[in-house]
Amino acid sequence: MTSEGENAANWIISKITEYAKAIKEPFSDRELHFLRLSIADFDLKDREEFLAVNSKTVRMVRDTITDEKLAGAPCVEARPGLYIPPEWKENYLKVYDSELPWLVSHCAQSAMLSEPTLGESTWWQSPRVTSGFRPSVVGQVQTNPMRTETADQEFETLTSSVVQFIVVGSLLKRFMSLIATATGLPKVDQDIEAWSRVEAVLIALSLSDFDDDVTASFAHLMIDKDILSKDVNQRESLFSKTIPGVNEVFSKEKVMSMEIAQNFSLQKPTTNLMLAFALDQTCETLGVAPMNVKLYAIKASQFAGAVATSSVFSSQTGESMNSALFYGSFLKACIDVSETPGLKAKSDEQILSEVEYTLKSNSDVNDLTNVINLNEGFFARYRDWQEEIKEECLQLVQDRFANEAENDDEDSDPEDSYLEEINEDEGKSRSKSASARLRELNELLGEGEISIEEYNAKRNQIIDEI
Repeated sequence: MTSEGENAANWIISKITEYAKAIKEPFSDRELHFLRLSIADFDLKDREEFLAVNSKTVRMVRDTITDEKLAGAPCVEARPGLYIPPEWKENYLKVYDSELPWLVSHCAQSAMLSEPTLGESTWWQSPRVTSGFRPSVVGQVQTNPMRTETADQEFETLTSSVVQFIVVGSLLKRFMSLIATATGLPKVDQDIEAWSRVEAVLIALSLSDFDDDVTASFAHLMIDKDILSKDVNQRESLFSKTIPGVNEVFSKEKVMSMEIAQNFSLQKPTTNLMLAFALDQTCETLGVAPMNVKLYAIKASQFAGAVATSSVFSSQTGESMNSALFYGSFLKACIDVSETPGLKAKSDEQILSEVEYTLKSNSDVNDLTNVINLNEGFFARYRDWQEEIKEECLQLVQDRFANEAENDDEDSDPEDSYLEEINEDEGKSRSKSASARLRELNELLGEGEISIEEYNAKRNQIIDEI
């Protein structure tokens, strides 16, 4: 007769088997056979296989529980720091109390506590979840069978793509300020980072098929500057901001009806994208290849792809993905227009007209993927481009110093001329020094030695000293 512990163990096996099948990592017949074997039946020759099955089962137990929690299952406190659905607690305790010797018993206990063979030294923590974050993967049609990320991995991908999109706006402003300083023109006074954050919110909400507190709470995270800090647990922050009364919660519908969103569209250039076009026009004038519209498009397409496939924003991936594909075609059209000859001579109206024409005549469902894939090899070239633009700007500064000195030469006495030469030499020396310092700063950022905030502050200081 089957014992209560065996029934509970089989319940756990059926749960993780169903989940593993849904995410395209099914248990093999041999793995299932192992789960019902007594640990005493294993010997040294089975060690590697034992460890592999144990590792997979621990992960599947935890991921299945997490999936149920995110789908809205009620939870109870199993121990401090661990909340699980009540059925899981009940069946786990039956297996534990029965001292069932099956491998799955060991795996379940390791999942609920910790597994030393996986390098864990602390107990598994899984806090309470506000219900309704996404439907369970079990029993759902797989609209994106290639994705096997855990919820935390998915969330990390999403937040990372937000950060990278926002950083593009900061880079655009930095280069415009560099050019403005070099040419003596007024600097861009818009808060580009703030615009980038707002734009990220509008892109995400435009691609979302949700209209709920979760979507709106994620918008809070995009606007919150703490998102740039790796010390912040954004997922926990999202949970807390979704609880009414903790922060103001408003719907996606309300956000999209606000004045700031009225002129936004996934099919026309935004303020930041037009800044990228303006910077590329300037680059063409300086004899430097246009790269900024492409940079913007790559990061915008990555962000759109992350949103469209994210359970935070999409319950039906296909619906959101269709919108993202149209957006990809728009971004590809912008790249094509930015790379046409004579960009520097085109007005904003001409650029808009050409983007619209290119979009209508050459739209392709693969454009989003193609733009995302431009990332490969792009940033090695972009680093070289940064050095080019810096050198051109430093040369402009030197030429400007020389012209000013020449224009003042007729009105100066020999002593003044001598002082002018000294000042000019000092200016050139400072420029060369600034070039070297900028290179070093760029290398530090690339190697992860400094944060983006430290990079931006130091870079502004160097540029202001030119």
